[in-house]
Amino acid sequence: IKKSSKAGIQLIIDPSSNTLGIRSLPKNPEDYNLTWYKVGNQTSVPRDKLSRIHQQKSLIWFLPAMLEDSGDYECLCYINCRNLTSCSKMYTKVTVFERVDGLCLNEKFAVEELIFTLSPGRIVCPHLDYFRDEKNTLPVRWYKDCQLLEGKRFSSFNRDLVIFNVTLHDKGNYTCKTSYTYNGKQYNISRDIILSVEGKCLHCCFVHTNDSPKCLDCNATGAAAYSMFWTGNNVNIDVLYMSRIFAKLYE
Repeated sequence: IKKSSKAGIQLIIDPSSNTLGIRSLPKNPEDYNLTWYKVGNQTSVPRDKLSRIHQQKSLIWFLPAMLEDSGDYECLCYINCRNLTSCSKMYTKVTVFERVDGLCLNEKFAVEELIFTLSPGRIVCPHLDYFRDEKNTLPVRWYKDCQLLEGKRFSSFNRDLVIFNVTLHDKGNYTCKTSYTYNGKQYNISRDIILSVEGKCLHCCFVHTNDSPKCLDCNATGAAAYSMFWTGNNVNIDVLYMSRIFAKLYE
């Protein structure tokens, strides 16, 4: 789900079915009564959980979302505060896209994220909060350019992907996939991420007695390197601060 400044929401759906949940109010309003409508329809969104489109508390759910669900939705809210009642409306535009078979990424839907080289990087699979609970703990699978990520450099932790020893080659298009079970039926969920990677410089620092550290810069240009490191007398200098000579990341 991607929210815009105009409260619009965009969603890519898989023809095999996907899910969408959108919220009208903050998580914990003190006292309110709200109802969802599709603009132009006098009948409110049903609260029957067996209905494909239904309202749960402040959320409207599409299980699954379909192309014809695109349109403007209105949330009518009555808030009671200190014996005073106010009424407000919020309009949300929902656009449902169909995922094209073989297409690894849709740029209109993708979220942009940034990590840095020379350290582990974490990529977040966004907008999964409402689909993760004690009944929905299926692992999140990660792909880059439609290829499943495997190997010791990649580790999935909850909804995040951790990349060890990040290099500039790790930039690209990523997709996270999982499933959501509701009323005994399983729905597919996927999110697209455009990942950027920026390099860091690596200092080599010398500490003298009663003196501040003196550092040398290591700057790499040209082809993306898989690693940068300092050596002294053919011995690697670790990124530690326990010895007189150490390497230091510069961000």
